[in-house]
Amino acid sequence: MKKALLFIPIALLFITSCTFEKGELPVAQFKCDSTVHYHPTIDSIMVHSCTTAGCHIHGGTGNGDFTTYIGLKAKVDNGSLMNRVVVLKNMPSSAPLSDADINKLHCWIIQGGLNN
Repeated sequence: MKKALLFIPIALLFITSCTFEKGELPVAQFKCDSTVHYHPTIDSIMVHSCTTAGCHIHGGTGNGDFTTYIGLKAKVDNGSLMNRVVVLKNMPSSAPLSDADINKLHCWIIQGGLNN
């Protein structure tokens, strides 16, 4: 009986320590040693990963046109490119980008997403 009574407070401690609060997603450590240029680096990533399946092109199935700097810059400015590609890593939907490409995009975005 004493063991059962000892178990109750311990069980309550574990149950009450659980939480449903969600913390921030961890962001990988990125290294930006040099300036990342839109052309040819970022432009090439977009062409090969985001527009070939007909997604992020004018009139395509994706939200936004990534065939032009202006179309991509809108997603940089509103934070959705960083969120979907770098933080959540759920774009492109066919397969995640390589860590090297994600690092390039992250650096380009934090460097201002310039048309350089």
